[in-house]
Amino acid sequence: MYKNIFDEKGIDYYLKEIRDIQEEQKTYMQKFVSDLSLEISNVFSNILEQRIFPEFANIVNQYVTSKIVESFDNSIGEIKQSSEISKQMIEKFANLAYENQLEGVNKIIDKFIEGMDTSLYI
Repeated sequence: MYKNIFDEKGIDYYLKEIRDIQEEQKTYMQKFVSDLSLEISNVFSNILEQRIFPEFANIVNQYVTSKIVESFDNSIGEIKQSSEISKQMIEKFANLAYENQLEGVNKIIDKFIEGMDTSLYI
C-alpha cells in the first residue's frame, strides 16, 4: 500500500524533504529563541538602567553619605576628647612643675636663711 504512494519519487526523496523541513524549522526556532532572548535582555537592561540602578545609586549614596557624616562626627568627638585630655595633661604638668619649682626655691631659701642664721650666731 505505502509502496504505491512512494514509488514515484522514492522514499529517500521524501525522507530528505522531511529532513530539510526539520532543518529549516530548527533554524527558524533558533532565530526565534535568539531574537526573543535578545529582546528580553534589552527589556531587563532598560528596566535596570532606568529604574533599579538610579534607585540603588541613590540608596548607596545616602548610606555612604550618612556613614561619612557619622564617621566625621565621631572623629570630631574624639578630637575634642583628645584635646580636652591633652589640655588636662598640660595643666597637670604645669602645676606639678610649678610645685616642684616652688619646693626647690623654698629649699634654697631655707638653706640660705639657715646659712645666714648660722653665720650670725657663730
